[in-house]
Amino acid sequence: MRWIQARIDVVTDGDGTVTQIAGIATDVTERKEREQKLRQFRKAVEATAHAVYITATDGTIEYVNPAFEEITGFSEAEAVGQDPSILKSGEYGEEYYEELWETILSGEQWADEMLEERADGEEIVFNQTISPITDEDGQPQKFVAVGQDTTQQKEYEGRGESPDVD
Repeated sequence: MRWIQARIDVVTDGDGTVTQIAGIATDVTERKEREQKLRQFRKAVEATAHAVYITATDGTIEYVNPAFEEITGFSEAEAVGQDPSILKSGEYGEEYYEELWETILSGEQWADEMLEERADGEEIVFNQTISPITDEDGQPQKFVAVGQDTTQQKEYEGRGESPDVD
């Protein structure tokens, strides 16, 4: 199947009689396929149970998915425009964050389990990966973070139990 975009112009004389019809057709199949893939990708990110957020290279949050809102307690309106320090529990020193930033700014992926803080002040264990989204030259343009709340799992492990699996 091909997608065609057509534009037709009608030329009339002084009496309003059509004297010419001119048109152009452009194959837009590739664009439509890319749009479909983007819609599918967005639906997948919106549907996942893992928190996903995207930041600019300065750390400003530009996007959060519904799971981010549910896990962290921060709404999209509260999170977008802020930076990930809204989750900061105070557990880690500056050296920790410097290493994180050095890693992702160099184009590498960073992963760790962190003690974070929800909007309501409750601490959560947040297992996350932060990856650079790079340009053609490998330079970071944005960062995407994917995280999972592992608080309950850690509580079970701390008691020497294992969570029930249905």
